[in-house]
Amino acid sequence: MGENYVDLGFPGMLLGIAALGVMIAGVIRYFMRSPLPWMVRQGIVLAFIYNISGTGVEMSLPKLFGSTIMFFLVYILLVKFALPIGLKWLYARAGGDRTQPT
Repeated sequence: MGENYVDLGFPGMLLGIAALGVMIAGVIRYFMRSPLPWMVRQGIVLAFIYNISGTGVEMSLPKLFGSTIMFFLVYILLVKFALPIGLKWLYARAGGDRTQPT
């Protein structure tokens, strides 16, 4: 918040933080609504939270925006292409009769 206050002033600081909150909430909502098992969805969201907050408390707004966008792009490709194949393989290894993950 301190760096945002110096860069953007008082009203701009609040707008930047609000935009960041809306962006993070949107990414979390997208992954929690994906057609994956509940535990996988929670794991992706936990990885997202650790990714954007893993560097500590003091981080600039552009770095948070960049890490959020990169995580979203990479994991959307994983959810779309890699995770369904992996889950089908895991279900087959477990001897399950389900073909589609819930």
